[in-house]
Amino acid sequence: MTDSVRVERGDDATAVVTLNRPEVRNAIDAELLHGLRTALRELDED
Repeated sequence: MTDSVRVERGDDATAVVTLNRPEVRNAIDAELLHGLRTALRELDED
């Protein structure tokens, strides 16, 4: 995961994905998009 995307898994079948780029109001760039894709892929596989 990148620092710009954080994943917190709950005790049940939930997860919270947080975009963490407040300095640019969470604008999507290549790094954020890659981190988001990676996070969602990992959650899908789980």
